[in-house]
Amino acid sequence: MMGLFRFVIIRLCIFLVAGILTAHYFDFPIEWLHFSLAVAFAIFLFCWFSSQKQLLQEYWFGLAVAFLFFILGAWNYEIHQAYNHNNHLLNHQTSAPAHLVEIKVSEVLKPTRYDTKYVAEIITIDQHPVSGKVLLNVRKDSLSIPLDVDEVLVLYAPLQQLPKTRNPHQFDYASYLKKQGIYRQITVAHNAILQKYKGTSTWKGKTFQLRKKLKTALEKSAFQRDEIAIINAILMGQRHDIASEMYDNYAAAGAIHILAISGLHVGIVMLLLQALFKPLERLPKGKLWSILAVVCCLWAFAVFTGLSPSVLRATTMFTFVTVGLQLKRHTNPFNTLICSAFLLLLIDPNLLFQVGFQLSYLAVFGILLIFPLLQNLKQFKQKVPQKIWEIMSVSIAAQAGVLPLSLFYFHQFPGLFLLTNVVIIPFLGIILGAGIVILICAGFNFLPQWLVSPYAEIINALNEYIKWVATQEQFVFSDIPFSTLQAILLYLFLLTLVLLWKQFSFRSLAFVLLSVLCFQLSLFYHRFENNTTELVFFHSGRNTTLGHKSGHRLQLFSSLDSASISNYSFVSDFVVGKRIEQKTVQKLPAFLKYRQKSVLVVDSLSVYTVKNTFPEIVLLTQSPKLNLERLIDSLQPRLIIADGSNYPSYVSRWRATCEKRKLPFHHTTTEGALVIY
Repeated sequence: MMGLFRFVIIRLCIFLVAGILTAHYFDFPIEWLHFSLAVAFAIFLFCWFSSQKQLLQEYWFGLAVAFLFFILGAWNYEIHQAYNHNNHLLNHQTSAPAHLVEIKVSEVLKPTRYDTKYVAEIITIDQHPVSGKVLLNVRKDSLSIPLDVDEVLVLYAPLQQLPKTRNPHQFDYASYLKKQGIYRQITVAHNAILQKYKGTSTWKGKTFQLRKKLKTALEKSAFQRDEIAIINAILMGQRHDIASEMYDNYAAAGAIHILAISGLHVGIVMLLLQALFKPLERLPKGKLWSILAVVCCLWAFAVFTGLSPSVLRATTMFTFVTVGLQLKRHTNPFNTLICSAFLLLLIDPNLLFQVGFQLSYLAVFGILLIFPLLQNLKQFKQKVPQKIWEIMSVSIAAQAGVLPLSLFYFHQFPGLFLLTNVVIIPFLGIILGAGIVILICAGFNFLPQWLVSPYAEIINALNEYIKWVATQEQFVFSDIPFSTLQAILLYLFLLTLVLLWKQFSFRSLAFVLLSVLCFQLSLFYHRFENNTTELVFFHSGRNTTLGHKSGHRLQLFSSLDSASISNYSFVSDFVVGKRIEQKTVQKLPAFLKYRQKSVLVVDSLSVYTVKNTFPEIVLLTQSPKLNLERLIDSLQPRLIIADGSNYPSYVSRWRATCEKRKLPFHHTTTEGALVIY
């Protein structure tokens, strides 16, 4: 393990990543980084020339290189941030409520129940050239036509802030979008678009039209809707049409990686291409032509699928692998892996903070580190058992590589991932190979029934098997609390365990036991950290829910019953985030007490008679028709709260009344949930 640091590229990548992380968590002026990079480069040149003349010892040159790449990482991160670009929309601030905006659609996203969603690039704002990306939400109606990539729209609309999280420990969608370079959103009705025309064609637009043509050809054949959705996901990188239930089945079965074109798909395509172009090696300079053909086809496949970050990572990595294998150079696989990561981080340092980037590289790292150990653990004489064992070993190694991050991000563990991968992986090559043939035939409008029917049966069998695995709910471990600290400590335990496995020694055993002790201490720390008492006014659009947390127990007061409230994600997110061990649900009372504070709930009946007690907090829910000034005069509360179940017009009137009376007012729709300690 420690021998990996002999490779220069690995050490350089560590310094580069350290610089990116430092710039991410600490704010550095870009001018300071420009100067620091110039100084670091000057020091590097001085040390390099001095080392050639043996005026300086070698470690001084090493320190100069480390400093240069550390500063390079920080500088590269900062120049990729939107706020450092003068013409970016973040630096185009005006007081106007709406703007005349010209945008170009660059990506089609999965639609919601009410909107079609797109990523669009800003061309102009109020006829001024501006750069940047926005999330475009177009309201659905009976006359709306989905937009295509490269279409240019002119519309008059406000540039809105991204939606904030409204409940504690909820998924931060705004933060996710910002990591994709999206900082604002526009929401319009389809008939509010002033002008629409075809913009300059790009490779994204051309591949989008090609995928659209192929999808239309598939729809005209005997393929069913679910089958087309899986073909779109596995072969064209488009998951928009997958039904929520099917997506959940794949997630529960531990097969969600099948639906996203990533390293597994690109690796199989690489092997298929190598077999296809192997005859070229018989020609003069055939090995070179074979390499060029495989690499070009690999990148053509990546461009065709939309060149998503996962595909870009995998294609870059397997380009290095292809060249190494074809040239039969003895290269360390870790070196190849880090080379691809180093190149991608130089191009876009923001990739480091994307979940997909982290999971894909850690999965491959786990395979390279753990698979050889598992493979040598057992050898079978028969070919079939040996292949099954190898597939199991690869699955276990990849799962070990991503386990800590999966628990941290998704809080679940698919217990039957082995059962899923042993069946699926051997047939994925067939699915991909036959699927490519299907798409080529669809492109020429020639899809014979004898080709469609067997392939449809294979896709159906895949879906049914995944559905069966997903129904084994006792093996799907979900809602697992897991923190950043625990993820780091679990990786530390896995690394020390691998070192012990490779070479048993008292020192290695001590490191393993120490990592276990640290992980146990983290459990005690989090238990103590969450041993607090708080009252939470959750946000929900149609009902009212309050939560009284005492230590690791949660008492919910809701207008919904116990079965219904469990279906809401904000409750499960809070339970996981706060490490709740016991949860109970009661009907929402009209009056309740929390420590020295009392809460009065006023619903649509507008009844608020309180005897002998004046509430400090009044919660308005279900749009009660009342005179708020009269309520304030009679009860004299210190805080008015309106949840998401109220009409916006009522809330505006109540807010104006509270501002007039200089009384604090909190609306969960605009300000999120309120937590009182």
